[in-house]
Amino acid sequence: MMFINRRKGNKMKRIALILIFIAFFVSACGAPLIVPEEISGVAPLESLSPETVPGSTPEPTPVPTPVPTPVPTPVPTPVPTPEPDPIEALIAQMSDEELIGQMVMIGFTGTKNMDEQSIVLMQKYDVGNVILFGWNTKTFSQTSSLVEKINAHNKSSIPLIIGIDIEGGRVIRFSKWRKQLKSAFVLGAKGEPEQVYEQYRSIGEKLKDMGITLNMAPVLDIAEDPMKTFIGDRMFGSEPQEVSMLIREAIKGLQDAGITCMGKHFPGHGETTDDSHKKLPVIKASFEDIEGYALKPFEEAVQASIDAMLIAHLSYPEIDSGQIASMSSFWITQVLREKMGFDGVVFSDDMRMKGITIKYSAGEGAVAHILAGGDIVLIGKHIKMQKDVLESLRRAAAENIISRERLEQSVRRILRMKFKYNAELSY
Repeated sequence: MMFINRRKGNKMKRIALILIFIAFFVSACGAPLIVPEEISGVAPLESLSPETVPGSTPEPTPVPTPVPTPVPTPVPTPVPTPEPDPIEALIAQMSDEELIGQMVMIGFTGTKNMDEQSIVLMQKYDVGNVILFGWNTKTFSQTSSLVEKINAHNKSSIPLIIGIDIEGGRVIRFSKWRKQLKSAFVLGAKGEPEQVYEQYRSIGEKLKDMGITLNMAPVLDIAEDPMKTFIGDRMFGSEPQEVSMLIREAIKGLQDAGITCMGKHFPGHGETTDDSHKKLPVIKASFEDIEGYALKPFEEAVQASIDAMLIAHLSYPEIDSGQIASMSSFWITQVLREKMGFDGVVFSDDMRMKGITIKYSAGEGAVAHILAGGDIVLIGKHIKMQKDVLESLRRAAAENIISRERLEQSVRRILRMKFKYNAELSY
């Protein structure tokens, strides 16, 4: 009996499986199928799902891939072409001879006009800078007329630097100022920065009225007792901090008036009674001695953005035994430029002075000054010496002793200074 029932059960299972197969087949064909509601031992069809049916795997519903929204291609912003640097463009057009002409400053005798030899020299050698001395200046109106004539002799489109020394005290070049110009020492003794500013600003305004573009001031020298030195009352005093404060005001006064200014006499003429016009002063001091004292006003002037610096004919044998300061790469390049960060124009002191000619010719000194890092050679008088300077520089350039790159480096600084206060001038 049990055997019969077991056979009967197996038969029912087979029937159920056949019905399930038929149901799926009919469903796939889209035809309806009526199935008995209940078959003994078999679950109703509606209770069966594909997951419960042996051997069946549901087909996943395909998910449509989203179509990306088209993004418009951005229109690139045009990058403006940078304006060419006019100074670089000008330098590129200049010959070596023209570059050298910008690196020399000459003087001449006469009050009404330049003498004929000086005019010929300036035009032949493209000289770009002129200095006026007391023998050139009588009155303000006379000097204005003279400056106008000097500029008329300049055949270059590059304007001249026309410089003069107006410090106050005994270095004033003109006898009649509207207000008496006090010496630096008197101003320093008063200790009133506003007076320093006002004096130098009034000097600058007067020079600008006359067409003079460079005041070769202020004096930056310092000494424990200024009145016992050669520079004397041309110094502001003996205390570095106080002197530095007044120097800042002098620089600001001149620059506010639209005048280029020059510090002197680097690296410090203070502690000597010797006159470098007559002999080479020798200062026996170590670098440590002057670094914390005599060099402080020069550092302050550099930080105050002074335009130019004049290098004196001095000897510091304990610091640079082999060379005069005005021809020393140690002083000009290593100390002034690299250590102090000065990138303005470096002038030599006058190459006529015995402090240099006792050992070198003017031409030799000129070449050495440029090789040491200087920019402008000052030669205030004597056509023969001036010609020696210009010819020596040209020869050094032709022989590549002074490279074209070195010439351009100096002229770049010179032109920046020339156009600093003259934005309307044409290149």
